[in-house]
Amino acid sequence: MNHSILLCVLSLIGFVFEGLFIASSCFENAVRTAILKTIASLIFVLIGLIGYHRLKKSSAENPGSKSTFGKSTGALICTGLFLGMLGDIFLTLRFVFTSVSQPIFFIGIICFLSGHIFYLIATVPKCRHVITSLAAAMLIAVSIVLIYVRILEVTTLFKIAGIIYVGVIAFLTTSAFSYLLSNPRPPVILFAAGAFFFSTSDILLMLVAFGSVKNLVFAGITLVLYYLGQMLIAHSVNQAAKEA
Repeated sequence: MNHSILLCVLSLIGFVFEGLFIASSCFENAVRTAILKTIASLIFVLIGLIGYHRLKKSSAENPGSKSTFGKSTGALICTGLFLGMLGDIFLTLRFVFTSVSQPIFFIGIICFLSGHIFYLIATVPKCRHVITSLAAAMLIAVSIVLIYVRILEVTTLFKIAGIIYVGVIAFLTTSAFSYLLSNPRPPVILFAAGAFFFSTSDILLMLVAFGSVKNLVFAGITLVLYYLGQMLIAHSVNQAAKEA
């Protein structure tokens, strides 16, 4: 099957399962919801791995080619995707194993944070304005947490953790867009857009997880934004492989 068709089919299947996951979560069937989320997440990991395999093959066949992402960058992005999948699984399993929901939730957050760090390792070395991106990220993080402190009842630990977590995802986005400004090629466009949607979703989901926002439509939109972000990041590896 043609790679483009295969990727389109996989993406469609992924969004179908993500939609089924969102619908299932509304009916509070924890086991079914966890299974659907796992399948949806496996698909964006699979798309990333297909891109990485193509990237390795292209690099071996054309050692002099200059792809936007090399093999090492592709591997880092795929690791980030895998950790994102683990985060998805743990965050849904907390509703299955309710007696240990807090430790499972914490593990899921650590997985997501680790995935962001791998994305950062993949992109920061390519960013020409690291200090500016970091400063912008910290300004965004502090501003968002200060706003959330006014509308959410949170502990000091949450404030500190919030600044760190939002700082990391904001740094991912600012560094990705800084890289985009200096190298506006399709893989970078996809990655930067993916980082933006992913980060926006994370910030909005705090309102659902820690706030009083219980609107199902709002929660569904944030989950779709997250999945779209991961999909775009996975497709960025395939786009880089196409260039090689």
